[in-house]
Amino acid sequence: ARRGGLGYMLPGLTVYIIDRLLRMSRSSRTVKSATATAVGDEYTRLDFTGGFMAHRAGQYAYINIPAISLLQWHPFTISSTPGDDVTQMHIKDMGPGTFTHALRKIAEAGAGEPVEIEMFVDGPVGATNLHLGDYDAICLVAGGVGITPCASIVGDLMRTGAVMDTMRGKGDKPAPRVSLLWVLKDGRALAESLNLPTSRNAEESDFALGLASLDVQAFETRPTTDRSAPWARSSVQGWDFQQGRPDVWASIGQAIPASAKRPLLFACGPASFVKDAVYAAQKQRPNVLVHTETFEM
Repeated sequence: ARRGGLGYMLPGLTVYIIDRLLRMSRSSRTVKSATATAVGDEYTRLDFTGGFMAHRAGQYAYINIPAISLLQWHPFTISSTPGDDVTQMHIKDMGPGTFTHALRKIAEAGAGEPVEIEMFVDGPVGATNLHLGDYDAICLVAGGVGITPCASIVGDLMRTGAVMDTMRGKGDKPAPRVSLLWVLKDGRALAESLNLPTSRNAEESDFALGLASLDVQAFETRPTTDRSAPWARSSVQGWDFQQGRPDVWASIGQAIPASAKRPLLFACGPASFVKDAVYAAQKQRPNVLVHTETFEM
């Protein structure tokens, strides 16, 4: 019986070992430099250079940090803009006993300053298969840490890709109208850490020349009874945070005008939030193309 049980386990164990060996062989060198920085109360920002191929907006990569585990590899979305000198990931602490919690503890040792770490990377992998230059209205909806792919997409739209194609006069497609709706519990620290244009500072950016418009709305849902609290409505590096939950139906209806011929909804966040966004978009704009990803707040 003991032999039979081992024979049953061997195929799966062999596949697991081969997968780990292949992943380690492809990522047999550390990145040139890597740091972990504590952001706010529950996020960690990773900054690294080298050991990494050029990525596309919306892609992710597997990372291994030997100080946490020699064998564990975990996938995280790349939040930086393709072409940036430094690659970034923003990772939420999912609680005690998790890889993300161990990473957060390492970052906290720096007391707000970057902590140098050894890190291996396998990637980038995955792709949205979305040709952003095909759309005249792009509505990005993010819940919590679901902002990470949206941040990369906005940066890419403003720097290269669809915007640059439009500016070069390729085809007759108009410059895209871009809207971002971000809902989170308490996001000022995360917003400061993200290299993401806002409605305000985008007007001063040369990269914005190819956008018909960029509208960014951010809502904090942290409850309070003091409506005059400093965070009830505050600005952080161009972010204008509003207190409470947005009217998703109205926000999406405004972001995707009825005149849009090729609208896109990209929704990323908790499942219930994404479901509401998709419902609002499809009911109001039946011609909308929808792409969704599920993240926890």
